Amino acid sequence: MRPILRNTGYNIAASVAPILVAMITLPILFRVYGPNRYGLLTIAFTATSYFALMDLGLARALTHLVARHRSTGSGPEPRSLFISAALLGVGLSSIASTILVLLPGALVLGWLKVPVELQGEAQRIRMILAACLPVVVGSAICRGYLEGHQSFAKAALLRGAGSTSSYLAPLIVLPFTRDVSVALAVMLVLRVVWLVIYGAWLFFSLARKEESSGIQTESVLGLARAGCWMTVSNLISPLMATLDRFLVAGIVSVAAAGYYATAQQVTNQLVMIPGALAGVLFPIFASGAGNRSPASSNLYSKALRMTAALLLPLIGFLILAGDKLFGVWLGADFARNSFGALKYLSIGAFFNGLAQVPFCAIQGTGRPDVTAKIHLIELPAYLIAVVFLTVRFGIEGTAIAWSLRVLVDFLALAWCAKKLFGPEWSAPQMALLISVPALAVIYLVSMGSSAWLRLAVGALVVATIWLVLLSRTERRQLLGWTAG
Repeated sequence: MRPILRNTGYNIAASVAPILVAMITLPILFRVYGPNRYGLLTIAFTATSYFALMDLGLARALTHLVARHRSTGSGPEPRSLFISAALLGVGLSSIASTILVLLPGALVLGWLKVPVELQGEAQRIRMILAACLPVVVGSAICRGYLEGHQSFAKAALLRGAGSTSSYLAPLIVLPFTRDVSVALAVMLVLRVVWLVIYGAWLFFSLARKEESSGIQTESVLGLARAGCWMTVSNLISPLMATLDRFLVAGIVSVAAAGYYATAQQVTNQLVMIPGALAGVLFPIFASGAGNRSPASSNLYSKALRMTAALLLPLIGFLILAGDKLFGVWLGADFARNSFGALKYLSIGAFFNGLAQVPFCAIQGTGRPDVTAKIHLIELPAYLIAVVFLTVRFGIEGTAIAWSLRVLVDFLALAWCAKKLFGPEWSAPQMALLISVPALAVIYLVSMGSSAWLRLAVGALVVATIWLVLLSRTERRQLLGWTAG
């Protein structure tokens, strides 16, 4: 478990760096840009985040095949896989980028409620985002190769540098212009520099260690087989995760999208913990695809219970004190407009974090078709719910729809994991039975009482959860890891 926690730490470090930069830059950008231009910036950030998952499943498929080759020696060789995935991913994303540029501007942006004075700027943003697409996909494929080799420190450095540049770029150009498109152009340049450095290093260093080179039919077919269903899941899942921000901009306003997106970004950062753990677990499950051994089920159970134990204190603190934090960080007006959504999003983030574990277990053991079918079923129901609740209740309704969707997603994934791998994969039942009442108590306490009473009750609930969910050894491991 110690190597898993260490590699998870690398992944978390890659997420913490941009968070620290964002904590400094976002309040400045909101004050200088104003609600509408800030809303445009958050929508652009959302688009680049989605682009990272528009790799047709190639990055995850590459991790899966490289990890399996390292473990069993079967399948195409990693060098050929890397070159094939890179050329396919960058080539296909370049085609998509060209289509995005050629589409009429009114078709792409016409449904967003962008103020007239910002529409020209929004069109320039569209062009720059189109250029970002192959760059972001290329970076994702480099990370997939590194994670397949379990080189998590190097993969984390690549991801952290790219994410940090997104928040630094607007601050770099702020003394010269308030044009968001200029800030995004600088972000694009920084991402290209990092991709060139890492791509060249991978090609001439890591890839050289393998015996064969170039594109081989076996490599292309292997990536296609492994990536087919992953493509469906990788397109639909992030679409459902980010579509709500665009709907808020279209149904409510661009300014409201800024309030909602910032609240969601904060809660999404909490999911970095299970996301980082899932990134480490995926190649482990992939290296023994289909393995139903007690060791695998024990790893699954421990990962899920530790995820719940780590997330609950953070989610509870955000629900109980998020209004005060937002008030200090972004101002009382911003806190007033976003905290209602923040509470619902925090609850959803807890279940979204838990869902990362069965998601990576199912995909890692060679059944990406299961996760894809779940997401295909969820999509139409979620679209109806999020539109209805957004029209009816504004951004709080959007947050409720998103949270209900990720709860259903977790329940479906946990049930499928149990059906696929046997009754010993039933750890989600314990996590749910204990965590749901705890979240309910924390939410009810947040609706009244003094700040000190809120925190006291929250601490008592969290301490109880840790005692029930985790063994003494697991508590020591987690405390040692967080302290380190």
